[in-house]
Amino acid sequence: MAITSFSGIAWTDISKISGVAKAGISKLSGQSAAAAVSAPTVAVVSSQRGWVMVSTTAGFGSGSWTSYQANSRTADTQRNIDYGLQSDGSGVWIIVNNKTGRPIRVSTEASPDASGEWTEVGVTGEAGYDITHGIDGTFVLVGNDAEYATFQGKDGEAITTGGNWDGRRPINGDLATSKFLTGVGFNHDADNALYVTVSNTGRVFSSTDGGDGDEADWTTRYGTVATSGANNSEGKALWEVAYGNDKWVATGYYDNMQHITGSGDATLWGVMPLPEGDPTRAMYGVDSDGADNWVMAGSSGYVWHSTDNAVSWTENRIDNVDGGYPTYHCVRYDGAGTWWLVGGAGYLAHSTDMVNWTKFRTPLTDTGGSTSYSIAFNTVRTS
Repeated sequence: MAITSFSGIAWTDISKISGVAKAGISKLSGQSAAAAVSAPTVAVVSSQRGWVMVSTTAGFGSGSWTSYQANSRTADTQRNIDYGLQSDGSGVWIIVNNKTGRPIRVSTEASPDASGEWTEVGVTGEAGYDITHGIDGTFVLVGNDAEYATFQGKDGEAITTGGNWDGRRPINGDLATSKFLTGVGFNHDADNALYVTVSNTGRVFSSTDGGDGDEADWTTRYGTVATSGANNSEGKALWEVAYGNDKWVATGYYDNMQHITGSGDATLWGVMPLPEGDPTRAMYGVDSDGADNWVMAGSSGYVWHSTDNAVSWTENRIDNVDGGYPTYHCVRYDGAGTWWLVGGAGYLAHSTDMVNWTKFRTPLTDTGGSTSYSIAFNTVRTS
């Protein structure tokens, strides 16, 4: 468990304790101090109709964003975006696309601010839904027809060559090819790596290396008889999954959705306690700061937060700067104290306390209102 506060003061706001600089404190009352992380310097947002937004201004506030279309295919919906390191230590941005035959776009630019800086890659024959980075240059893509694809950066292979990605359709025998994998996450642990993916059938799978095409690479952990969970119906659909502080949290959507939590090793799962009143909400984004704090966001402006490692949740309703209640498709912690919401029509919001949000319009709000789906920063999480 990591330190989140001392004497009621947020750990991020403390510089010294009893004359000792925070950087020199490794433990306090038995709790470990989270590793210091520099604030990100580049933020990229993926949106529908091929739109991309980029900011390189400190704080990424209103007026700092520029936008462009990554290509002319206006029917493309760019879903999640992730930033990670290749095996040689260089950074790479990957946007997941919903189109068969071109499921990802890749940029190795430090700040991809033009359409020519993205390369379409035919990793699989299916549309993509989500992607996560792991260790040693590993990236895992999941998508339609229960298919996954993994790039492991071996022997100097190029990430932009589709044939260098290995995968399988379906992920294993517990999921039919008529279903799809919706979300994937990584536990940020180089010593005990674990990847988890969730499906629109309520099933959960885990892998220690992301897999290279063998059926045994991914183990079903929840959603079928003889695993830790009940046999879920297809109405109990899961959308996104994230890891923090020895726990996994997965969001639910569609009819009879469930939001669930899992143990750090992904072997034990159960239905998550809901906020007061047990509200039924479709939730599409979830993230952790690596300590006890979590934020979950979804339809009609509803945002939940937890300060006790997903044991209990408080609900708020966050409007956009124009007073509407958008669907928030993504929530991300930037690794340096700030949470971000990405919403319909390109609206963005950020917060340092998970309760009070600074909201603003973006170029996409002002020029057509293309829905934004995800945000990523040029930092790599280590907890």
